[in-house]
Amino acid sequence: MTETIEVIAISTLGCLCIYLFTKLNRSGPSKSSSSETIPLLGDDLTARSKEVEKREAELKYAENEVESKSLKLESRVSEVESKAKQLESREDEIESKAQKLEIREKELKAKEEKLESRENEVESKAVLVANDEQESTTVVEEEEEPSGEQKEPAQSEAEKRKTMIEEELERLIKQTNETELRVEDPFDDDSVEALKKAAIKICYTKKYYDVMNDKLIYFPSVTKTVIDYRLMEEAEKFYFEEDDEYPADLSGGLRAVAFAIIEEEEDDDMDEDYMSALAQDIEI
Repeated sequence: MTETIEVIAISTLGCLCIYLFTKLNRSGPSKSSSSETIPLLGDDLTARSKEVEKREAELKYAENEVESKSLKLESRVSEVESKAKQLESREDEIESKAQKLEIREKELKAKEEKLESRENEVESKAVLVANDEQESTTVVEEEEEPSGEQKEPAQSEAEKRKTMIEEELERLIKQTNETELRVEDPFDDDSVEALKKAAIKICYTKKYYDVMNDKLIYFPSVTKTVIDYRLMEEAEKFYFEEDDEYPADLSGGLRAVAFAIIEEEEDDDMDEDYMSALAQDIEI
C-alpha cells in the first residue's frame, strides 16, 4: 500500500514538473516577442511624426506662396483698374478735343465764307468807286475854269497819320495826368517823347476800306497799342538807356484811361485780324 502511494506521488510530481516546464517554455518566447515589438512601434510613430511635420511645413510654404500670389494678383488688378480709368479719362479728353476741333472747324469755315463774301463786296465796291472817280474827274476837268487863286495842297496820308497819332496820344496823356497821376508827378518830357517815337513806328500802319460804311479805317490805334502793351514796349527802346524800363506808374495810368475810352467809343464790330487780311500797308 505504501509503495502504491509513493508511485502515485512520484507520478503526480512528474506530471507537475512536466506542466511547469511546458508553461515556462510558452511564457518565455511571448515576452521576448513583446519586447521586440514595442521598439518597432516607437520608430514607426517617430517616422510618421516627422512625415506629418514635413507635410505641415510643405503646406505652410504652399500657403505662403498662394498668399504671395494672391497679393500680386490684387496688385495687378488694381494696376489694371487704374490704367483702365486713365484710358477712360484719355478717351474723354480726346473726345472733348475732337468736339472742340469740330466746332473750331465750323467757325473757320463760316469765317472763310464771310471773308470771301466781303472780298467780293470790296472788289465790287472798288470797281464802282474807280468808275465814279474817273467820271467825276472827267466832269471836273471839263467844268473847272482857270482861277487866279492858288489852292492849298491836300494833306498827304503820312501827314494825316502823324496828326492822328499826335492828337490821340495828347488826349491820352492829358486825361492820364488829370485822372490817374498825382499833380506833382505828371508825364515828363522824356516819357512823352519816347511814346511819340514809338507811336510813329507802330500805330496806324495799315488802312482798310469799309465797304458797308464807305470809309477808310486806319489801325492799330494808339489806344489799342496801349492796352496790349505794344506801345510801352516799343517806347522802352527810346527811353534813356537800353536797359531802362518805361515807368510802371505811367504805363498803368495810360492803360486805365485806354480801357475807359475803349468801353465808351470802340466799335464792337471791328475785327483787326479780319481787317489785316484785306488791309494795305501805309508808307511811313
